[in-house]
Amino acid sequence: MDKLIHELVRFGMIEAFQGKRVRSNKFASFGITTNTLTSSLSTLIPPPEYWFEQEIIERHKMLAFQTPDKIADALSLIWDESHKWQKLSMATGIPEIDLKTQLKTIISRRNQIVHEADMDLFTGTRNKIDKKDIDDVISFIEILSESIFNAVK
Repeated sequence: MDKLIHELVRFGMIEAFQGKRVRSNKFASFGITTNTLTSSLSTLIPPPEYWFEQEIIERHKMLAFQTPDKIADALSLIWDESHKWQKLSMATGIPEIDLKTQLKTIISRRNQIVHEADMDLFTGTRNKIDKKDIDDVISFIEILSESIFNAVK
């Protein structure tokens, strides 16, 4: 899902740059470096969109768009909706608080797996992963991702 948000924001910002998409308020305040400006003005090949895309990639490469707040903030670059999670809640049919809580729980578990080798810090034993839990997480992420995609397309 992090990759999806990165891609949606990158493509959406390029479309806004090209005038093919309404520019959000946050997009309007997205600054570019002098190097990007100079490069985009001094060459026609590659086109200015290329240099703008490189700026987006460079600025976002170390960011993780996983938590509800980070996702909403990133989407603000392409979507001027003030109540993003309310809209996503309506689209998914999941109450907003449950939507955010479930996402936070999934991210917390993901971080436990990645950063703690999926070991219980107190007992030193590996935590169990249930197939049903995995299926539920995949289904949730698919529903949420599709709702985000449809909201910003």
